[in-house]
Amino acid sequence: MTDFDQAKRDKTRRTLLNYMEHHGIGVPRLAKRISESTERDYKIPVKTLQRFLGGHIRTNDQYVGIFHQFAQMNEPPDPVINAGEALAAFYGDNVRRDYSGSFHATTQMGEASEVTISKEAGFWRVKEVTATGGRSIFDGVAVCSGEAAFFVLKDRLAGLPRTYTVWPQADDKLCGCGTTVNFVSFDPGAAMVPQTHPFEITLRR
Repeated sequence: MTDFDQAKRDKTRRTLLNYMEHHGIGVPRLAKRISESTERDYKIPVKTLQRFLGGHIRTNDQYVGIFHQFAQMNEPPDPVINAGEALAAFYGDNVRRDYSGSFHATTQMGEASEVTISKEAGFWRVKEVTATGGRSIFDGVAVCSGEAAFFVLKDRLAGLPRTYTVWPQADDKLCGCGTTVNFVSFDPGAAMVPQTHPFEITLRR
């Protein structure tokens, strides 16, 4: 059996999420298509696939292998690459520092998250995992504008936007501000509606 390290799991997860968005389908239909792609229509539990896509637990390698095989056969264009290349072209080649690395981020409201930034050609790929107020995962890109870095992210499951701009401070710290969108309900029993929240953010290696 093939061992799947975290990098391979993350790539498979991104590919399946891109596939869902590209084809306009949800998790149950994706599970059905993955099942149908196996030699014996191997049954893929929807909950197992949901947990893998959410990154909440470490999925068994047997299932990851099936997901990985389907992802390799159906890999759509990576929207993160497209977004990064477009933003890099818009802001221009003015990179003055490398933002790659792992950061612990906090906001003025006491929210915390772990931010992983990896170098791509002309921009950085970003993954942010919230550690308070419920677990959410954001994928996106960062580009430079002079000394500042601009982050454009999207909630992996809800599709909601999150952006922030940071600039270097002493002790290799990054500080800035941004906005995020959450679904909230103003009255008991009322429908959830999106609301924008501004925040100040600090990232420390």
